[in-house]
Amino acid sequence: MKKVIYYGIRDIRVEEALEISPGKGEVKIKIKYCGICGSDLHEYLHGPFPESPFGHEACGEIVALGEDVKDFVVGERVCSVIPGSFAEFINCPVERVLKIPADMDWKRAAVVEPLSGAAYALERARIKGDETVLVAGCGTVGL
Repeated sequence: MKKVIYYGIRDIRVEEALEISPGKGEVKIKIKYCGICGSDLHEYLHGPFPESPFGHEACGEIVALGEDVKDFVVGERVCSVIPGSFAEFINCPVERVLKIPADMDWKRAAVVEPLSGAAYALERARIKGDETVLVAGCGTVGL
């Protein structure tokens, strides 16, 4: 399979990588889309960004199940949050996988992870419908 490998600042390469079977409690996902996060861009331009590893917000279809996986089936559409998702396939622990509706567009599914951060911030702020909010220093999520 092909996978994007991070070698250093401004040095990423698409290379062949071993395709591994999912381990216990993991599902294997055929990646359809993987978002390019602001942290990915930061890592590419300035170096490692450990809080948010390179290629971590993806969506795709489950193609294999590891041992003891019960709540997912092959063919299900999912999104995931796992580093290394700039690849054709990724094995992901089930606790980092979320089922998505059959009619959800893949491009929208790829941004579920950053959307969840924005939704959480709004919930914590307890904003009411008639209030005005200033978003200062917003990145792509704030837009």
